[in-house]
Amino acid sequence: MESLRLSSGDGDPYGAFTHALMHEAGPISAGLRELIAAYVSSLNDCGFCLASHRAISSHLLGDEVVAAVLKDVDTAPIPQEEKILLHFIRKVTLESSSITPRDIEEQHRAGWSDEALYYAITVAALFNFYNRWISGTGVHVVSEEGHRHHAAVIASRGYTRA
Repeated sequence: MESLRLSSGDGDPYGAFTHALMHEAGPISAGLRELIAAYVSSLNDCGFCLASHRAISSHLLGDEVVAAVLKDVDTAPIPQEEKILLHFIRKVTLESSSITPRDIEEQHRAGWSDEALYYAITVAALFNFYNRWISGTGVHVVSEEGHRHHAAVIASRGYTRA
């Protein structure tokens, strides 16, 4: 099967939604949103999305931070509240049917607002969708240099081609 081309050009609702969610101002930083995308992609073993969003989040947060998070959230040099959020994102990705009000209360105690949680959950959901779409349509990882080049563009301009 030939791989399908996914576009984020004009008239593409997926691209417009992705741009708004991942790049426009929100209650969590674009860097953290990209880190969530990379983390979810690593949990789902989606090589293309992992390489792409690892490069973007590295551009925004630094290679060492992103590599450490992807290796072990608990020992990564990020604030405790972000570790708590990423543990929740893991549950959203791998065990969503077991989420309870207690999980949300833990996020609130860590300082996350409902709006921030909405963004984090939506990023996780979007990349669970993209991971399956990308893997199912046969999109393959490109070179690390290619991902890094596109990461710099996406980090500064977002996901639209305007």
